[in-house]
Amino acid sequence: MEHKTLSVDVKDADQGVIQAVFSTFNVKDHDGDVTLPGAFEEGASVRISQFNHASWKDALPIGVGTIHTKDDQAVFDGRFFMGMQAARDTFEAIKGLGALAEYSYGFDVLDA
Repeated sequence: MEHKTLSVDVKDADQGVIQAVFSTFNVKDHDGDVTLPGAFEEGASVRISQFNHASWKDALPIGVGTIHTKDDQAVFDGRFFMGMQAARDTFEAIKGLGALAEYSYGFDVLDA
């Protein structure tokens, strides 16, 4: 089985606008997990967290975005809050790392 890959496309660097494929359905990820179609709510609004999910630990979010789903993947359209230093720093790191950057998403298990 293949592993998931992620691509990030900077749409507007001045405005901090990105698009990222963050999940490929029915493909084993690096942890051995498989995300199934329907796992993400179409049109859901989500926040961009600092590195290591810092906004879950009371750090301010550094951007917002929307999830869109396709047949085989989930896509994030987002915008960093470029008026915040932490957002600018994170955006510049992501842009600079390019394909070397690693990303993750968080979720709550509703039924296991």
